[in-house]
Formats: sequence, C-alpha cells, structure tokens
Amino acid sequence: MIFLAEVANATQWILPAVLLVLVIGIFVLNYFKSKKNRETMKDMVDSLKVGDHVKTYSGLYGKIIEIVETTDGKVAVLETGTEKNKGIFSIDINAIYGIDEKKPVVYDANGNVIDEEAKADEKSKNKTEKDSNVVAENVEEKTETLNEKPKRKSKKADANVEEKIEEPKLAEEKIEENLEKEAEASTLKQTKKTTKKSK
Repeated sequence: MIFLAEVANATQWILPAVLLVLVIGIFVLNYFKSKKNRETMKDMVDSLKVGDHVKTYSGLYGKIIEIVETTDGKVAVLETGTEKNKGIFSIDINAIYGIDEKKPVVYDANGNVIDEEAKADEKSKNKTEKDSNVVAENVEEKTETLNEKPKRKSKKADANVEEKIEEPKLAEEKIEENLEKEAEASTLKQTKKTTKKSK
C-alpha cells in the first residue's frame, strides 16, 4: 500500500514537470530566434549607404541622401516624394525596415502593363525549347545509328563470340558439379559418424 501511494504521489509531479520543461523550451527557442533576427537587422543597418532606397517600419519609402552620426546613434536623412514634390526628413537608422527593391510599373500606349521580366522569361523559354528540340534530334539520330544492324565481319569473329558465351556456361556447370560432390562427401561423413556413435 505504501508503494502505491508513493507511485501516485510521483505521477502527480510528472505533468507539471513536463509543462515546466515546455515553457522553458519555448522561451529558449524564442530567445535564439530573436537573437538571429537582431543580428540580421544589425548586418542590414551596417550595410546601408548613401543612395540606397529603403522602407521604414512606419511605411515610408525614401532614398538615403546622408547618414549622420549623433550621440543617440546613427540618423539617416531620407528623401521622399516625386520630382515635383520632394520631402526630406531624418529618421533613426534602426527604424529602417529594409532595402526597397520595388521597380516602377511601365505602361504601353494602350495602358497595358509592360512586364520586362515576363519578356525575359519568354525569351529564355523559347531558347530552352529550341535547345531541347536540337537535343531530341541528336538523340533520334544516335538511336537510329544504334538500331542499324552491324555488318558481319567474318565467321571466325562469330565463332569467337559463341565461344565466349559458352565459356561461362561451362564454368557454371563445373561449379555445380563440385558443389554436388562436396554435398555428397559431407553426407557420407555424417552417416559414418552416426554409425560409429551407435556402435
């Protein structure tokens, strides 16, 4: 009875211990993930230079025209807006979210969007199709030459080929004969041993 009470008391601590380990594990994983994010952001901020187009956490887009070192840290001076309506403001360099890699949309005379990447993809697709057609033609030519029957050189060459085919067959037959002889010899030895033991 005392043993059962001890087991029941021990099982009461299993669930809280597992939960405690899970909570600690979540905090540890979160710490390492945030540390990695901080390192990547620090690398990005350190790599910023004048002329980079950036976006901020507040959603503003601009071009860095100056980076100033202050007592509070680095401050980036950004230029935003269009050619007609430009604005300049200063922002803490750590408030920059990332480098802006957007490209402007270009329209044709009918108002349709011209996608330069789609044109480049189409050109490369056409090139790969041409290349694959050339490869397919080469493969077909090679298979045709392989399928053609070779001319016979001589009867002597045919006889050599037949001998080479028969040699492995003869070797297999000899191996089988040797295995049969060994099996017979081992069964004879066993019968002699059993007859001696019975005497």
